[in-house]
Formats: sequence, structure tokens, C-alpha cells
Amino acid sequence: KPKIEPPKAKETPASKPAPQTGEGRVYIQLGSYRDVAGAKKDWGKLQKKYPDFLGKMTIKTEKINIPGKGVYYRLQAGKATEARAKEICAVLKKSNPGGCILVKR
Repeated sequence: KPKIEPPKAKETPASKPAPQTGEGRVYIQLGSYRDVAGAKKDWGKLQKKYPDFLGKMTIKTEKINIPGKGVYYRLQAGKATEARAKEICAVLKKSNPGGCILVKR
């Protein structure tokens, strides 16, 4: 009997975004700001810089009061699958180290 090999997975270049399949529950936290206006301003810059990765995402800000430091607003983009969120963060961290963490909802 001839041995039948399973088809090999198609390789895609790392520079191209992978298609997102299904609705995800993961947000990407891109920064923390003293006011909502600062978060929205940076969001606009990030969307322009990374349109293939952030262009279709929506943002939300999460208000947090840090004792001794005051109120901050976390800039989060989503929703994505965990795999897609990790891929996006890997790309963003290359030019902005530490500027991307996953937030699961």
C-alpha cells in the first residue's frame, strides 16, 4: 500500500495578518493614560500605523484608581481571539517594547 501523506499546512509570511476566525473575547491593552482624550489620541495614531492589525478593532477605556497615584484610563482594543491578539502584540512590541498585553474577558 502506498503511504498517504497528510497535506502540509500552508505557510504565510509573518508580515501579513492572519484572518480572524470567530468572535474572540480577548482585548489588547495598549497603554494607560491620565485622561480619556490622551488614550483616544494615541489610538488614532496606532490605527494609522498598524491598519492591517488594528484597523477593524474598536476601543474601550477602563477607568482605574491606583492608590497613591490617582485615576488612569487603560486603552484596550478588541475583540480578538487569543491567537490573533498574541500575533498583534508580537508585531506591536517590535516597535514599542512592553506596549501590549492581553486582557481576557
